[in-house]
Amino acid sequence: MPTITTNAASKLPLAEQVATHFRELIQRDVLREGDLLPPADQITNASQPIVLQAYRQLQAEGLVRVRRAHGTIVTSGPRHQCMGILLRQSSLHGLGDSYRQSIVNLLMQRAVYHENAPRVYVMGEPADDIAQVLPPSMLGDLARNEICGVFVSPHKESRQVNDWLEGRQIPFVVFSHDQDGPLVTTGWDGLHRDGVQALVCAGCRRILVLSTGKTPPHQVEGVEVIWRHIDADFSEISRTGRQLADEWLQTRVDERPGGVVIPDDWMAISFYQQVRAAGIRIPGDLQLAVGGQLGQLSELFCGCHRLLIDPLEVVDEMIDLLMTRLAQPTEPYQTHEVPYRLQEIIR
Repeated sequence: MPTITTNAASKLPLAEQVATHFRELIQRDVLREGDLLPPADQITNASQPIVLQAYRQLQAEGLVRVRRAHGTIVTSGPRHQCMGILLRQSSLHGLGDSYRQSIVNLLMQRAVYHENAPRVYVMGEPADDIAQVLPPSMLGDLARNEICGVFVSPHKESRQVNDWLEGRQIPFVVFSHDQDGPLVTTGWDGLHRDGVQALVCAGCRRILVLSTGKTPPHQVEGVEVIWRHIDADFSEISRTGRQLADEWLQTRVDERPGGVVIPDDWMAISFYQQVRAAGIRIPGDLQLAVGGQLGQLSELFCGCHRLLIDPLEVVDEMIDLLMTRLAQPTEPYQTHEVPYRLQEIIR
């Protein structure tokens, strides 16, 4: 196991001594970009909390970055430009905003390899002129060459924004399902597969899968899996959920699917409320597997299986992909997929 040089008589805190040890190795090119620092629990003469504190200091200085499941990685050093976070205007309140805000907060906390904190911009309403969509503050920062890369959230004009950024050779990353460019996207296949599997384990033998994606669901031997593609824009999602609930309620009891996989929180809320209002017990009469992003409101889905996207994983992938774009701007676009993960049934 690695041992580092420390001095108990030094006036420097132990964490700063650990940080200094690795800082000097990086400055002397003993540790180079892409190298991994030793895991905190493998350094013999400093406690794990002390080492982690030192690593956080190096991260704040832009000398290392932390990537989940990989470790603490040496970077190319601090930059003199910052990242931009370009958000869409939203008419949503409460549910959607809280998830989006968690993404923004995590980006602000973790995108610290640059000298300045990330700057947040809000896109204007869709317009023919891209200059009316991009905020003046961002246009000014880009003109002064103060922004090295941009995280873009979904927007009605996203493709137009992406084309504008690409035309000016400004690296960007999008978190979306259906966009052009470097993407962090969600794993629909895993949502379908894990949702179906959860309902099979719960005893369902006829399962309806409502899909807003393009891929047919996972098939299971001895189980009837009915796939229904839902092609509705966001403004219609809640109404679609109520309509699907009405169709399910109008089906003969002996022909009803005993389980339903719903990939969207908003659709699930309206479906769930409609069948509950009709006296259907969940999970007694109907098993639901719900996918989406609103994990902080699990109480809305009592009795349901929940498949969630981890915001931290989204942010790690976005940062990793943008750093790749900064280092290799001419390389082909990449897509990183963040899977939905099945949680226990919510009681």
